[in-house]
Amino acid sequence: MPDIRPLKRWIYRQAGSDEGSRKHVEGMLKEFEQFFVYLFNASNDGISILDSKLTILGINHTMEEWYSDRKVILGRKCYEVYHNRKSSCTGCPTLRAVRSGKRVTAVVPYEGEGAARGTQELSAFPMFDDAGRVVGIIEYVRDVTRQKKEERVTRNLKKRLRFQFQTLHEQEIALDVLLKRDEKEQNRRVQTLLENIDRLVMPLVSQLECKLQHTPEHDQVVLIRTYLGDLLSPFLRSLVSTADGFTRREVQIADFVKRGMTTKEIADLLGISAKGVDFHRMNIRKKLRIANQAGSLQEHLSRLA
Repeated sequence: MPDIRPLKRWIYRQAGSDEGSRKHVEGMLKEFEQFFVYLFNASNDGISILDSKLTILGINHTMEEWYSDRKVILGRKCYEVYHNRKSSCTGCPTLRAVRSGKRVTAVVPYEGEGAARGTQELSAFPMFDDAGRVVGIIEYVRDVTRQKKEERVTRNLKKRLRFQFQTLHEQEIALDVLLKRDEKEQNRRVQTLLENIDRLVMPLVSQLECKLQHTPEHDQVVLIRTYLGDLLSPFLRSLVSTADGFTRREVQIADFVKRGMTTKEIADLLGISAKGVDFHRMNIRKKLRIANQAGSLQEHLSRLA
């Protein structure tokens, strides 16, 4: 059980010398002690009660465990016990709560034995007397070390993913230039691009998908993974591995034809004429060496998958 005698003495001082007030306080203290022991020690987070000068009046079991290396805690200043300092911390959220009379929340270092152990989120709640003066503070502390580490990992993954997509974008620009060059060289570059997507980008997307589960961004990452998976499909790999390279539009139309779409449907979807679609279909048959063969283009493309 935590020692709350300093807290009791402090409450008595607030009551003054009036006999009626002291009896009333004694009755409240009995109920408060039960409440304090049950509620404070039921929490896995740290709780401290301080006076307005940052002297520690009471702590729960969690705080006792976190700072078990401290020989004396109660009756000392919080900055001495929790941060090994001789004066209050710069930007101390608890002092700000004392001065403003409002709750203040901030992220602070979790320190022990002279070294940083992690990160804590501290919320300071002011307590008032009948005149509205701040006479004490309840500090509620959560250890967010693991959460902050995961946030850093996620930020790094996003940064790496943005870099990889920027690289991919630059490769696509280079690919547009290569379309005007030899088709065999273009085909080799496309194969390299697909291999880079498979080797570099897809693992990062999978890691990011796991990290962002149960977040609004998760569906967007799944959509990206699906899109990249389509790019890496056996069908598209078969097209770009043929002797004659396919243009981007021919690959697009070949994919639609394989799915069973008609010339009119493809023309409406791409916003081009039906004659333009037929022109691309003819070029696709030539590059697949099936221009004079029987059977529909869809049948030939289906055998490539």
